[in-house]
Amino acid sequence: MSLFLLLISKNNVSLTSEELQAAYRNATSTKPPEERLTSHILIEENDSRTLEEARVLAQSLKERIDAGAMLDDLAREFSG
Repeated sequence: MSLFLLLISKNNVSLTSEELQAAYRNATSTKPPEERLTSHILIEENDSRTLEEARVLAQSLKERIDAGAMLDDLAREFSG
């Protein structure tokens, strides 16, 4: 709400407290909840991989993703 107040004050808009609360309720009630889907590849140090090997693998995967590889495909290949 502080950002909302800042934007109003920078534009020299004068609102009563009730008008501000009504505008805030309207703004927050009309937006659907944001939903994001995420994917990840867990690369960890373990008995068969040193920390440095994990870092090298992570960098290699990042480069492949930056070059256009699909994260989902890499996750299937490197997970588990």
